[in-house]
Amino acid sequence: VGLGNAPSSIPVLEALKARLEYPSELVQEHVTWALAQHAQRA
Repeated sequence: VGLGNAPSSIPVLEALKARLEYPSELVQEHVTWALAQHAQRA
């Protein structure tokens, strides 16, 4: 959630994308949400 609210940057987006396949479904949901937040700002 923190990275979804962070300013967009390449390191933030790379960190999120690296966790898209994380074993926890909860983490996957948060990562998907965070990436959507960054996409809305682009």
